[in-house]
Amino acid sequence: MSGNYPKVVKQTVNLGSLPYVSTVDEKGQRTIAFHEDHIVERFPRVLSLVRIQDALEINLFLEHRYKGLFMPPKRGGKKNPLGGVSLITVQSLANSMSLFLQWVEKNNVDWHEVYAISDSDKAKYWLPVYRYRKHLIEQVIAKDIDRDTANLYINHVRQFYEWARKQRRIDKVPFKYKTKVIKKKRKDGGLDLLFTDYGSEEKGFTITTTDLLIPKKYKQKKSGDAGLSPYSQDELKLLYSSKELTKQGAKLRVDLAVL
Repeated sequence: MSGNYPKVVKQTVNLGSLPYVSTVDEKGQRTIAFHEDHIVERFPRVLSLVRIQDALEINLFLEHRYKGLFMPPKRGGKKNPLGGVSLITVQSLANSMSLFLQWVEKNNVDWHEVYAISDSDKAKYWLPVYRYRKHLIEQVIAKDIDRDTANLYINHVRQFYEWARKQRRIDKVPFKYKTKVIKKKRKDGGLDLLFTDYGSEEKGFTITTTDLLIPKKYKQKKSGDAGLSPYSQDELKLLYSSKELTKQGAKLRVDLAVL
C-alpha cells in the first residue's frame, strides 16, 4: 500500500456545544464557532484521501461516542466531562475503524450495503460486514492477530453500524442479534445473589450478542495450554544450560517458576 491509505491522526479539536457559522475572516472564509468551547488535544481522527465521506462519518461516530450522544458508559473508567467514553477508548475505536476503512478501500466495497439477495445464511455472508469478519478470521488463522483482538475489531464495527442505523444513514443493521445464557456452577453450595435461579445448582444470566463474534474454535492455544510451563522442552534445555543459571539461587528461582 502507498502512504495514502486510511490512518489515524491526532489533532487538537473543539468539541464545544451550540455551533454556528462565524463571520467572514480576512481570507473571505467562514468558520465554525461554538457558544461554549471544549478543546480536546490529540483527539484521534481517521484520515482517508480516497473515502473522504466514509472517514467523515467515522469521525462523527467517534465524536458522538466521546460526547456521550451514543452508547454512553454506564460506569467505571476515567470520567469524561462530556459524559462519553474516555479518550483512550476513542483511540481504540479509531484504530479499529481505520483498519476497517483500509479493508473497505482495498476491496472497493460500500459498507452501507445491508440487504442480502435472499434471507438465507449463505447469502448474508456476501454483505460487507460479514466479508470483513471473514477477513479477520483469516488473520486469526494466519496468527497475525488473536481471537480476542479480532472480536474487539468486529465489535467496534458493530457499534459503528448501530450508530449509523440510529442516524438513519442505513435502513437496518445487517447482522442478527441472539441471546446467550452464561452459566455458573457453585460447588460450595453457597448462594450467589448475582444469579436468580435459586433452587438450582447451575445458575446463569442471559446476555445479548450478535452473530458477528469470532467462533471459539478459532481461539489460539497459548504456549502454556499443553502444560503449565510457558516453554517447550527444547527451550527449557537451553534455559537450564545457560550461564546465568550456574548460580544455585538463580536455578532455584527458575525451578520454582517452572513448577
